[in-house]
This record gives sequence, C-alpha cells and structure tokens, in this order.
Amino acid sequence: MMLCDVVVVGAGPAGVAAAIKSAESGYSAIVVEKGDKPSAKPCGGILTTACMDVLSCELGLSLPEKVLSSPASLGLFYVSPSGYGGKLRNYRLINVDRSAFNEWLRSEADDRGVKVMYNARLVGFEHYRREVLVKVKRGGKVERLAARFLIGADGALSKTRMLLHQDACFKLAPVVQEHWEGDGSLEDCFYMLLLGASVTPLYGYLIPKGSAFIVGAGAPTLREAKASVSRVKESLEGMGFKPRRLLRREHWFIPHGTVLHGGGNVVLTGDAGGFCNPFSGEGVRFALETGAAAGRALEDEDNFSETYRQEVEELASLIRVLSHFTTNLDDEAREKFVRRELRRIL
Repeated sequence: MMLCDVVVVGAGPAGVAAAIKSAESGYSAIVVEKGDKPSAKPCGGILTTACMDVLSCELGLSLPEKVLSSPASLGLFYVSPSGYGGKLRNYRLINVDRSAFNEWLRSEADDRGVKVMYNARLVGFEHYRREVLVKVKRGGKVERLAARFLIGADGALSKTRMLLHQDACFKLAPVVQEHWEGDGSLEDCFYMLLLGASVTPLYGYLIPKGSAFIVGAGAPTLREAKASVSRVKESLEGMGFKPRRLLRREHWFIPHGTVLHGGGNVVLTGDAGGFCNPFSGEGVRFALETGAAAGRALEDEDNFSETYRQEVEELASLIRVLSHFTTNLDDEAREKFVRRELRRIL
C-alpha cells in the first residue's frame, strides 16, 4: 500500500493546481490519472486574463510561448439573434494548444516532486479513522493508496463525485465541436454566437486555431448540440467563413449550474464539483482557482472541507447567478445583452 498526504484524482488543470499547491504547503501528493501522458480532453483552448492571474498569483507560473496557438491573442466578438455583432473593446483572450498546456502544467508539478500515476482509474474509496483508503486499477491490477485527504479533479463525469454523492442530481450540458480547414475574412477573435434559441439553444462559437478553425455549440442534449453545430456553421458561412475540409469531430460534457463541494476529508474541484461557467463554457480558470483553493485548505486540516467551501463560495455564487441568467436568456434578452456589452468600455 502506498502512503501519502493527498491523493488527487485527475491530472487536468484542477488536479495539477491542487497538487502544486499541496506540495508548496509541504504535503506529499500522488495524482491518479486515467489517461496517458499526452492526453487532454476536447476543449476550445481559450484562457482569460483572469486565468493568467491565477496562474501567476496562486501558482507562481508564467505561461510559456510553446503552449500558445496561432493567433496567440484573440479579441471577443459577439453576435446577437438579429445578426448584430461586434468586437468587445479592450478585451483580450489567450489562445492555447490544450494538449501542450496540460503537458506543461504536469511538467511543472513533476518539478515540484508531485508523482503522477498514469493509466490508473479510481475504483473506489472508503474512510478509515482519519484516513481515506483509495483503490485504483492500473495494468489490470487493483492498487491501494492511503492518504489523509482526497481531492476529486476528475472532470464533469467524475467518479469521485459519483461515489461521494451517489443520489445527487448533477446537471450536465453536452458540447460538440468540429475542426475545419477553411478560410474567410474573419478577425482574430473568439466568436461568441448568441444566435436565436432555435439555432444555438445555449451558445455557439468559432475559434481560429493554428491552420484550422474550431466550430462548436452547446445544447441541453447531445442530439441538439450536433444539430446546432451544423446551424452555427451555416450562420458563419453568411459571415464570410468558408469551411473546406472537416478534420475531426468531438464532444464532451460541461457542468451546467450544479455545484458540489464535497465533505469531510474529500473535496471536489473544477468540473468534478461543477465549477464551470454555464454561460460560456469557460472552465480552466475555475479549475485552477478551485484546485489552488483545495491545496490551501489543507493547512486547516481539522476543517479541510469547510475551509475549502468558504474559499470557493464566491465562485459557487457566481456560477449560480450565471446559471439563472443562462436559463432565462431568451432571444430578446440575448439581443439586449449583446448590444449592452458592445457599448461597454472595459
């Protein structure tokens, strides 16, 4: 049986942030990752300036050029149901290669002495006295780890959350995106498409990514999301985008308004706990911020989960507000939102 202070399930941004912060506080951490070293979930790969602040201030990290995609910097371009649109003033987004970004984060954790067990799936866990006994399956064998704390950072379909909150109703929304070779007279922007609800039940988007473009859409069901991507592509063609060849299609799920913190000596971070912007699908900033918060909360060992809950309550409150806003966003409200945003000077 392997012994450590903290077991982190998931080696995405939330898990790596939690492990780095744990190591910084003097706690030994083992990260359990179900995938291979280069693995990364489907993602648009867009970071906000707030996300950069978390990397710098919380984790002491500076984003290297090697993880940037092209163009490295993007504006934010809104389009309303009527077709009215424009670029938000004084606003910048960072365009990254998500696989390279994940690999860089993991190398930073490795430099800090964090051990990552790849190709290892969480099977279960149980409490024994003041410890958590964690079972993982690797190479066809079940291995056991004993830790003082468990941090779930294993995504929207989190096994940690399912085991901890077996009866909880956790809302998810599917996102479908396609990678296209194409061209057109488009600005270097992340295009946020708040078209009519019959076109984009939640939202659609276009992202220039290297020599290709990503077209995506979120919707209440997977069937609707697939149909929405086709309608979004048609709308983009009317804006000058010319898709030439489909490179690949992928889908995943994002939390959509439910937040669960965990309890006792087990907490949930990032998508596993529902920390994702239901309006835009932004998750990396929330993942890094909640992961770092979990690492900080270790310093209050006797009140670990309660301290963590307090640390992330502001984020949880923001998600609840955004969830209510998104649920009530009909076409009239979308139109007003876009026009109001484009009048703002940030």
